[in-house]
Amino acid sequence: MPVVTELRVLLLEDNPADAELNERVLRKAGMEFVAMRVDSESAFKQALQDFKPDIVLADYNLPSFNGSVALEYLQRAHPDLPVIMVTGAIGEEKAVELLRAGARDYILKDRLARLPAAIRQAIDVQNEIRARRESEQRLREAENKFRMLFETANDGIFILDESGFVDCNQKAACMYGLAKKEMFGH
Repeated sequence: MPVVTELRVLLLEDNPADAELNERVLRKAGMEFVAMRVDSESAFKQALQDFKPDIVLADYNLPSFNGSVALEYLQRAHPDLPVIMVTGAIGEEKAVELLRAGARDYILKDRLARLPAAIRQAIDVQNEIRARRESEQRLREAENKFRMLFETANDGIFILDESGFVDCNQKAACMYGLAKKEMFGH
């Protein structure tokens, strides 16, 4: 899996000054990134396709769109893309609701110092999820390959554990003149 060296940050933010402040905080923290700011639903969806961000920083309140709707869309269309809500004052209930809906974190605009750490954590979590999925997929493929080799082998194969015989392939069952399900219930 390639390591992200320059982070691609999509900013869903209607205020250019707030977007610049987010970028300044990230640069000050030594983060290498390229950012794109959008402020409408259509531009947001287009940027997801064209810009292909690694993370979305979404303001909650925009004039024609909001972070909650954006988060809902991302959960359906791009469920692996981490989202951090960067917003002004929202109530605790709304913050919990956003986290339950799939946001990785929320940062209040007057506490942006937490933003670099929140981004790093969100990316780390996403990388762990991706690695686990890839590992699980490789395991499934290996299990399928084993099962195919096991069942199609020209030799009889028995599988044992500490309690005795637990499985055999069809060839082994035929050697005893039984159906496999008669031997082990498979």
